[in-house]
Amino acid sequence: MTRLINNRPDGEVPPSHCGASIEAAAKDHGIEIVHLPITHTTMTPENVSKQMELVAEAEGTVLAYCASGTRCTVIWALGQVGQMSADEIIEAAAQGGYDLSGLRPNLG
Repeated sequence: MTRLINNRPDGEVPPSHCGASIEAAAKDHGIEIVHLPITHTTMTPENVSKQMELVAEAEGTVLAYCASGTRCTVIWALGQVGQMSADEIIEAAAQGGYDLSGLRPNLG
């Protein structure tokens, strides 16, 4: 893995798990980390585009994480609109254990 994307806002975690702590640990292992906190209110088109750019410009494997993986899956799904059909997006998420069928109206 070459890049971590931390989609979890610092306000959700204890200090030991805040962005700066995770960043220090990642750097100790030669892994780049980017903090792009995502909440219901910050799941904007601009942040969806930024997430997709962070993935596209990485030189290797990317892991995005949040509390449960749902936000990362949703932002990924929204970034696939126009690239994949709604059915393909929903199926890919389902294969990962996430039910995004409620997002169908937003997926094209």
